[in-house]
Amino acid sequence: MGNRFIKSRLTVSETDWTPVVAPADMDYFAVRCDAVSLLVRTDVADANTEDTIPATIQDGVMGSNSGHWVLNTAKYARFLQGETVCSIKRATGSGSVTVIVTWVR
Repeated sequence: MGNRFIKSRLTVSETDWTPVVAPADMDYFAVRCDAVSLLVRTDVADANTEDTIPATIQDGVMGSNSGHWVLNTAKYARFLQGETVCSIKRATGSGSVTVIVTWVR
């Protein structure tokens, strides 16, 4: 089944939306940046899907074990490997910052 818990780091700026992509089939993810607030969108073209994650706050989404049924396999996953679950960028200031993403199966 592979790793049940994965930590990754993304570098984000104030200019470009950075996709948060599932590294494996996962049921939970959380995003945190200690330096600055982040903007998060589920659709980069639609400002109505935008929210703010304040600095030092971890924001996450948890799904039940009855997420996507993967056809012809014996596994469930809310977020499938390679799927973009949201996009993030720096809310204020300039330059790049590191964002920590936690994934759990």
